[in-house]
Amino acid sequence: MKNKTCLIILPTSHGQDISSTLRLSILIDIIKEFEKEGLSFKLATYRGNKPYLNFENDDKNRNWAIKNEDILLNVLNIDNISVSKFDGLFIPNYIYIYEELKLKDHNLTKLINQFHNSNKAICTIGHSLYA
Repeated sequence: MKNKTCLIILPTSHGQDISSTLRLSILIDIIKEFEKEGLSFKLATYRGNKPYLNFENDDKNRNWAIKNEDILLNVLNIDNISVSKFDGLFIPNYIYIYEELKLKDHNLTKLINQFHNSNKAICTIGHSLYA
């Protein structure tokens, strides 16, 4: 049986307040759930930029980030995604998805349409429903 792989979209910085973006603890919980279910994942951002995450001034989260730095630094560029390599798309809740969707060269909408047209699973939570 083929291991299922999901693409997780993460926010990038556009000058917004860090307290209103995705908390690292939420991403850690998401990753743990994927791993518990035996699902592989890849992270992607606008232009492949470093994810903009709220570390919540928590040493436990910072230690996780240091230990798993490769996960946070090796993100894919949304513009270069091949939908055929993924079984689903997951967009966690972050308020500034509105700002990312306003960018003229942002292809998140196009990517979502490609997943939809390929009959692949799409999951959005909270403000990400806007996408």
